[in-house]
Amino acid sequence: MDKIRKAVTDSTSAVTYDLENRPGVTNLIEIHSLCSGQSIGEIVTSASHLDTGKYKVVVAEVLIEFLQPIRSKLLDYLQNPEHLIQVLTKGGDKAKGISDPVWDSVCYKVGISPRKSWYSSVRVPRISQQQD
Repeated sequence: MDKIRKAVTDSTSAVTYDLENRPGVTNLIEIHSLCSGQSIGEIVTSASHLDTGKYKVVVAEVLIEFLQPIRSKLLDYLQNPEHLIQVLTKGGDKAKGISDPVWDSVCYKVGISPRKSWYSSVRVPRISQQQD
């Protein structure tokens, strides 16, 4: 919420959409629109009674609500690092399967022998659990 509250706006307190003259407030309106699905016109109309300070609180609340599912999923992953390592390993194996033929082709074209053994030295980093 602090990032939104500290967002640079201007001395005009009305919430209006004007990219050229009010880029700070316009940016907040666009963030609000993208996170809520409301049109810019709907937002400007519904915020007509607010000053920019109060509008920043509204934008922060919409942004928090929008990001909540992502945050929940991230916390789930951090609570189960074994699953996350499995997902990363599976993705790495898939990427390796796609990249190996390309790597071999590049090595052949530039005249060096492929070094597939470098994959064996790559390790998945340990994931530390952070407290909220």
